[in-house]
Amino acid sequence: MACTVCLTTACRTAEGEHSSSILGVGKDITLDHLIRLGKKADMKVPDINEVIEKARAATSNWKSFASRYGVSEQSTNMIAAALAKVRL
Repeated sequence: MACTVCLTTACRTAEGEHSSSILGVGKDITLDHLIRLGKKADMKVPDINEVIEKARAATSNWKSFASRYGVSEQSTNMIAAALAKVRL
């Protein structure tokens, strides 16, 4: 049975990839999904928004972070492309 309340991560798909889901949604996760998840965790909306903004700030600097820690150019670009698809 799928978890409908929590964030699920590190699940292997049939293709051998990792996947994540939020409230049972694995693709096209919206800001509303994240807010609903936070509310289910008894968080207040201002706190939820703060966490979301911190995540945005952290991922917006991905290429610089990757360069600093020696992530390969191929991996850096692959992850940057994936991040661009999930911007909220």
